[in-house]
Amino acid sequence: MIELMKRVKNHSRFARRLPAGWELAHKTGMLRQSCHDVGVFFSPQGDYLLAVMTWKVPDYRYAGNYITKVASVTFRYYGVPLRQYAQARANAAKTI
Repeated sequence: MIELMKRVKNHSRFARRLPAGWELAHKTGMLRQSCHDVGVFFSPQGDYLLAVMTWKVPDYRYAGNYITKVASVTFRYYGVPLRQYAQARANAAKTI
């Protein structure tokens, strides 16, 4: 199942600013006024799980951006060098 989840082609939410050298196995979801992403992050510092679920959001873009911000804070917490994080943000900006 992990290998299938690694092939998810959705490059928003968790995957949007994924640092170089990290892998992600995740599942996204949307329901009426809610947006979710749940995944396993495989980082050089170790692996971890993260789930972000929203409810009663103004719109899906807002929810997706919120999920991306939560993931970004998590990347920094787990020791992603600032330069590597900045590069991931620059790459994400090019895809929008």
